[in-house]
Amino acid sequence: CREMLQAELVAVDATDPRFRALPEEDLVAAIQSSAVVCTGERDVWDIVQRWAAGRPDQAGALERLAQHIRWPLMDTAYLQSLDHARCSRSHAYQVPLIAEALHYQRATPAVRKELLDSLGLRATPRQYLLGELVVFDRTGASSDEPRPIKPGDEYTVGRSRRSDLIFANPFVSSTHCRIYIDEVGEGASRELEVKLKDVSSNGAYVNAELVGRDNVVSLKHGDRISVVRPQGVHGEAAGGGNAMMGYILFRQRRPPARGADASASKAASITPATEAHDVALAPGEDGGVTRDA
Repeated sequence: CREMLQAELVAVDATDPRFRALPEEDLVAAIQSSAVVCTGERDVWDIVQRWAAGRPDQAGALERLAQHIRWPLMDTAYLQSLDHARCSRSHAYQVPLIAEALHYQRATPAVRKELLDSLGLRATPRQYLLGELVVFDRTGASSDEPRPIKPGDEYTVGRSRRSDLIFANPFVSSTHCRIYIDEVGEGASRELEVKLKDVSSNGAYVNAELVGRDNVVSLKHGDRISVVRPQGVHGEAAGGGNAMMGYILFRQRRPPARGADASASKAASITPATEAHDVALAPGEDGGVTRDA
Protein backbone atom coordinates (compact mmCIF):
# COMPACT_ATOMS: atom_id res chain seq x y z
CA CYS A 1 0.00 0.00 0.00
CA ARG A 2 2.96 2.33 0.61
CA GLU A 3 4.02 1.81 -3.00
CA MET A 4 0.47 2.61 -4.12
CA LEU A 5 0.55 5.85 -2.14
CA GLN A 6 3.73 6.94 -3.89
CA ALA A 7 2.75 5.75 -7.36
CA GLU A 8 -0.71 7.28 -7.53
CA LEU A 9 -1.87 9.07 -4.43
CA VAL A 10 -5.18 10.28 -5.85
CA ALA A 11 -6.25 6.72 -6.70
CA VAL A 12 -6.03 5.45 -3.12
CA ASP A 13 -9.33 4.16 -1.77
CA ALA A 14 -9.70 5.50 1.77
CA THR A 15 -12.08 2.63 2.60
CA ASP A 16 -9.52 -0.02 1.61
CA PRO A 17 -8.75 -2.09 4.74
CA ARG A 18 -5.07 -2.13 3.76
CA PHE A 19 -5.01 1.66 3.78
CA ARG A 20 -6.81 1.83 7.11
CA ALA A 21 -4.31 -0.64 8.60
CA LEU A 22 -1.25 1.16 7.25
CA PRO A 23 1.18 1.89 10.12
CA GLU A 24 1.83 5.57 10.73
CA GLU A 25 5.54 5.18 10.06
CA ASP A 26 4.76 3.77 6.60
CA LEU A 27 2.47 6.68 5.82
CA VAL A 28 5.19 9.10 6.95
CA ALA A 29 7.73 7.36 4.72
CA ALA A 30 5.36 7.67 1.76
CA ILE A 31 4.49 11.35 2.16
CA GLN A 32 8.08 12.36 2.89
CA SER A 33 9.09 11.22 -0.58
CA SER A 34 9.27 13.67 -3.48
CA ALA A 35 8.39 10.70 -5.70
CA VAL A 36 4.75 10.88 -4.59
CA VAL A 37 2.59 11.40 -7.69
CA CYS A 38 -0.30 13.79 -7.03
CA THR A 39 -2.14 16.74 -8.53
CA GLY A 40 -1.15 19.07 -5.70
CA GLU A 41 -0.11 19.17 -2.06
CA ARG A 42 -3.73 19.16 -0.95
CA ASP A 43 -3.95 15.59 -2.21
CA VAL A 44 -1.29 14.64 0.33
CA TRP A 45 -3.02 16.45 3.19
CA ASP A 46 -6.38 14.96 2.20
CA ILE A 47 -5.03 11.41 2.29
CA VAL A 48 -3.49 12.09 5.71
CA GLN A 49 -6.82 13.35 7.07
CA ARG A 50 -8.68 10.36 5.65
CA TRP A 51 -6.17 7.97 7.22
CA ALA A 52 -6.45 9.68 10.63
CA ALA A 53 -10.26 9.95 10.62
CA GLY A 54 -11.85 7.90 13.40
CA ARG A 55 -8.60 6.86 15.05
CA PRO A 56 -8.40 7.10 18.86
CA ASP A 57 -5.39 9.41 18.56
CA GLN A 58 -6.74 11.35 15.57
CA ALA A 59 -5.68 14.82 16.78
CA GLY A 60 -2.21 13.66 17.77
CA ALA A 61 -1.72 11.78 14.52
CA LEU A 62 -2.71 14.82 12.46
CA GLU A 63 -0.35 17.05 14.42
CA ARG A 64 2.56 14.66 13.85
CA LEU A 65 1.81 14.05 10.18
CA ALA A 66 1.25 17.75 9.46
CA GLN A 67 4.97 18.30 10.00
CA HIS A 68 5.63 16.35 6.78
CA ILE A 69 3.19 18.29 4.60
CA ARG A 70 4.70 20.82 2.20
CA TRP A 71 2.52 23.73 3.26
CA PRO A 72 4.33 26.38 1.16
CA LEU A 73 3.14 24.47 -1.93
CA MET A 74 -0.55 24.67 -0.95
CA ASP A 75 -2.79 27.04 -2.90
CA THR A 76 -3.00 30.43 -1.21
CA ALA A 77 -6.81 30.56 -0.96
CA TYR A 78 -6.89 27.26 0.95
CA LEU A 79 -4.15 28.39 3.32
CA GLN A 80 -6.02 31.62 3.99
CA SER A 81 -9.20 29.69 4.77
CA LEU A 82 -7.28 27.62 7.32
CA ASP A 83 -5.64 30.74 8.70
CA HIS A 84 -9.05 32.30 9.36
CA ALA A 85 -10.02 29.22 11.37
CA ARG A 86 -6.80 29.15 13.41
CA CYS A 87 -8.66 30.02 16.62
CA SER A 88 -9.86 26.41 16.76
CA ARG A 89 -7.89 24.73 19.55
CA SER A 90 -7.93 21.38 17.74
CA HIS A 91 -6.06 22.96 14.83
CA ALA A 92 -3.62 25.07 16.83
CA TYR A 93 -0.68 23.02 15.54
CA GLN A 94 -1.36 24.37 12.04
CA VAL A 95 -0.80 28.02 13.04
CA PRO A 96 3.02 28.14 12.69
CA LEU A 97 2.94 25.92 9.60
CA ILE A 98 0.40 28.11 7.82
CA ALA A 99 2.14 31.30 8.92
CA GLU A 100 5.42 30.02 7.51
CA ALA A 101 3.76 29.02 4.23
CA LEU A 102 1.96 32.35 3.77
CA HIS A 103 5.13 34.26 4.63
CA TYR A 104 6.91 32.36 1.87
CA GLN A 105 4.14 32.88 -0.67
CA ARG A 106 3.81 36.61 0.04
CA ALA A 107 7.55 37.26 -0.09
CA THR A 108 9.26 38.96 -3.00
CA PRO A 109 11.10 36.64 -5.41
CA ALA A 110 14.44 37.64 -3.86
CA VAL A 111 13.31 36.93 -0.29
CA ARG A 112 11.59 33.72 -1.38
CA LYS A 113 14.86 32.51 -2.86
CA GLU A 114 16.57 33.07 0.49
CA LEU A 115 13.79 31.26 2.35
CA LEU A 116 14.23 28.16 0.21
CA ASP A 117 17.41 27.27 2.08
CA SER A 118 15.61 27.13 5.43
CA LEU A 119 12.47 25.47 4.06
CA GLY A 120 14.36 22.74 2.24
CA LEU A 121 12.13 19.76 1.50
CA ARG A 122 9.00 21.65 2.63
CA ALA A 123 9.19 23.76 -0.53
CA THR A 124 10.35 21.03 -2.93
CA PRO A 125 7.74 20.17 -5.59
CA ARG A 126 6.52 16.60 -5.91
CA GLN A 127 5.65 14.76 -9.13
CA TYR A 128 2.48 16.40 -10.35
CA LEU A 129 0.17 14.36 -12.57
CA LEU A 130 -2.54 16.52 -14.09
CA GLY A 131 -4.39 13.96 -16.14
CA GLU A 132 -4.24 11.62 -19.08
CA LEU A 133 -5.08 11.40 -22.76
CA VAL A 134 -7.26 8.51 -23.88
CA VAL A 135 -7.51 7.71 -27.59
CA PHE A 136 -10.79 6.34 -28.92
CA ASP A 137 -11.24 4.91 -32.41
CA ARG A 138 -14.20 5.65 -34.69
CA THR A 139 -16.27 2.91 -33.06
CA GLY A 140 -15.94 4.57 -29.66
CA ALA A 141 -13.60 1.90 -28.29
CA SER A 142 -10.48 2.90 -26.41
CA SER A 143 -7.62 2.07 -28.75
CA ASP A 144 -4.61 2.48 -26.48
CA GLU A 145 -3.47 2.72 -22.88
CA PRO A 146 -4.11 6.14 -21.29
CA ARG A 147 -1.14 8.46 -21.66
CA PRO A 148 -0.30 10.36 -18.46
CA ILE A 149 0.41 14.09 -18.58
CA LYS A 150 3.10 15.34 -16.22
CA PRO A 151 5.20 18.51 -16.10
CA GLY A 152 7.75 18.36 -18.89
CA ASP A 153 5.58 16.15 -21.11
CA GLU A 154 4.54 17.24 -24.59
CA TYR A 155 2.44 15.24 -27.02
CA THR A 156 2.44 16.09 -30.72
CA VAL A 157 -0.53 15.18 -32.89
CA GLY A 158 -0.32 15.08 -36.68
CA ARG A 159 0.25 13.20 -39.92
CA SER A 160 4.03 12.85 -39.51
CA ARG A 161 5.44 9.55 -38.32
CA ARG A 162 7.37 11.59 -35.76
CA SER A 163 4.13 12.58 -34.04
CA ASP A 164 3.21 10.91 -30.76
CA LEU A 165 -0.34 10.42 -32.05
CA ILE A 166 -0.56 9.94 -35.82
CA PHE A 167 -3.60 10.64 -37.99
CA ALA A 168 -2.82 9.51 -41.55
CA ASN A 169 -5.25 11.86 -43.25
CA PRO A 170 -4.44 14.36 -46.04
CA PHE A 171 -6.44 17.06 -44.24
CA VAL A 172 -4.18 16.72 -41.17
CA SER A 173 -0.99 18.79 -40.98
CA SER A 174 2.37 17.14 -40.45
CA THR A 175 2.26 18.55 -36.92
CA HIS A 176 -1.35 19.52 -36.23
CA CYS A 177 -1.36 20.49 -32.56
CA ARG A 178 0.69 20.20 -29.38
CA ILE A 179 -0.54 19.23 -25.92
CA TYR A 180 1.63 20.25 -22.99
CA ILE A 181 1.66 21.60 -19.43
CA ASP A 182 2.11 25.30 -18.74
CA GLU A 183 2.57 27.28 -15.53
CA VAL A 184 0.08 30.02 -14.67
CA GLY A 185 0.91 32.52 -11.93
CA GLU A 186 4.13 32.98 -10.02
CA GLY A 187 5.97 31.52 -7.06
CA ALA A 188 4.26 29.13 -4.69
CA SER A 189 0.84 30.28 -5.87
CA ARG A 190 1.50 29.08 -9.40
CA GLU A 191 -0.88 26.60 -11.00
CA LEU A 192 -0.28 24.03 -13.70
CA GLU A 193 -2.64 23.77 -16.66
CA VAL A 194 -2.82 21.41 -19.62
CA LYS A 195 -2.72 23.42 -22.85
CA LEU A 196 -3.33 22.73 -26.52
CA LYS A 197 -1.73 24.85 -29.23
CA ASP A 198 -3.11 24.69 -32.77
CA VAL A 199 -0.25 24.75 -35.30
CA SER A 200 -2.25 23.33 -38.22
CA SER A 201 -3.31 24.65 -41.61
CA ASN A 202 -6.93 23.43 -41.44
CA GLY A 203 -7.56 23.83 -37.73
CA ALA A 204 -7.84 21.73 -34.59
CA TYR A 205 -11.16 21.49 -32.76
CA VAL A 206 -11.93 21.33 -29.05
CA ASN A 207 -15.47 20.19 -28.29
CA ALA A 208 -16.33 20.84 -31.96
CA GLU A 209 -15.12 24.48 -31.76
CA LEU A 210 -12.28 25.70 -33.92
CA VAL A 211 -9.16 26.66 -31.99
CA GLY A 212 -7.37 28.44 -34.85
CA ARG A 213 -3.76 28.50 -35.88
CA ASP A 214 -1.34 29.75 -33.19
CA ASN A 215 -4.15 29.98 -30.63
CA VAL A 216 -3.78 28.26 -27.26
CA VAL A 217 -6.58 26.84 -25.11
CA SER A 218 -6.61 25.27 -21.65
CA LEU A 219 -8.05 21.78 -21.47
CA LYS A 220 -10.60 20.77 -18.87
CA HIS A 221 -11.91 17.40 -17.72
CA GLY A 222 -13.93 15.71 -20.48
CA ASP A 223 -12.65 17.80 -23.39
CA ARG A 224 -12.40 16.23 -26.85
CA ILE A 225 -9.90 17.13 -29.56
CA SER A 226 -10.50 16.68 -33.30
CA VAL A 227 -8.01 17.28 -36.08
CA VAL A 228 -10.65 17.64 -38.81
CA ARG A 229 -13.96 19.46 -38.59
CA PRO A 230 -16.36 17.18 -36.68
CA GLN A 231 -19.47 16.01 -38.48
CA GLY A 232 -22.43 18.31 -38.07
CA VAL A 233 -20.49 21.48 -37.17
CA HIS A 234 -22.59 24.43 -38.42
CA GLY A 235 -24.90 21.93 -40.08
CA GLU A 236 -22.23 20.70 -42.47
CA ALA A 237 -20.67 17.29 -42.99
CA ALA A 238 -17.07 16.72 -41.98
CA GLY A 239 -14.53 17.32 -44.73
CA GLY A 240 -12.42 14.69 -46.47
CA GLY A 241 -15.03 11.95 -46.23
CA ASN A 242 -14.54 11.55 -42.48
CA ALA A 243 -18.14 10.95 -41.50
CA MET A 244 -16.87 9.19 -38.37
CA MET A 245 -13.79 10.07 -36.37
CA GLY A 246 -11.61 8.81 -33.63
CA TYR A 247 -10.81 11.30 -30.92
CA ILE A 248 -8.67 12.02 -27.89
CA LEU A 249 -10.34 12.54 -24.54
CA PHE A 250 -8.63 14.55 -21.82
CA ARG A 251 -9.36 13.30 -18.32
CA GLN A 252 -8.24 15.06 -15.18
CA ARG A 253 -7.40 12.87 -12.20
CA ARG A 254 -9.96 14.74 -10.11
CA PRO A 255 -12.58 17.48 -10.72
CA PRO A 256 -11.16 20.77 -12.10
CA ALA A 257 -11.12 22.72 -8.82
CA ARG A 258 -12.20 22.01 -5.27
CA GLY A 259 -15.43 23.84 -4.60
CA ALA A 260 -15.82 24.75 -8.24
CA ASP A 261 -19.10 24.14 -10.00
CA ALA A 262 -18.62 20.84 -11.80
CA SER A 263 -21.60 21.64 -14.01
CA ALA A 264 -19.91 24.69 -15.51
CA SER A 265 -20.43 25.29 -19.20
CA LYS A 266 -18.62 22.85 -21.46
CA ALA A 267 -18.26 25.36 -24.29
CA ALA A 268 -14.66 26.11 -25.20
CA SER A 269 -13.51 29.71 -25.27
CA ILE A 270 -11.44 29.90 -28.42
CA THR A 271 -9.17 32.91 -28.08
CA PRO A 272 -5.40 32.97 -27.61
CA ALA A 273 -4.40 31.56 -24.21
CA THR A 274 -7.99 31.15 -23.00
CA GLU A 275 -9.71 28.17 -21.43
CA ALA A 276 -11.15 25.26 -23.37
CA HIS A 277 -12.42 21.74 -22.75
CA ASP A 278 -11.66 18.03 -23.51
CA VAL A 279 -10.30 17.43 -26.93
CA ALA A 280 -11.27 14.93 -29.63
CA LEU A 281 -8.74 13.90 -32.24
CA ALA A 282 -9.46 12.78 -35.76
CA PRO A 283 -8.73 9.34 -37.30
CA GLY A 284 -6.65 8.35 -40.26
CA GLU A 285 -7.79 8.10 -43.87
CA ASP A 286 -9.57 4.87 -43.13
CA GLY A 287 -11.04 6.21 -39.91
CA GLY A 288 -8.33 4.65 -37.75
CA VAL A 289 -5.70 6.07 -35.45
CA THR A 290 -2.06 5.08 -35.61
CA ARG A 291 0.66 5.64 -33.06
CA ASP A 292 4.35 6.23 -33.32
CA ALA A 293 6.20 2.95 -32.95
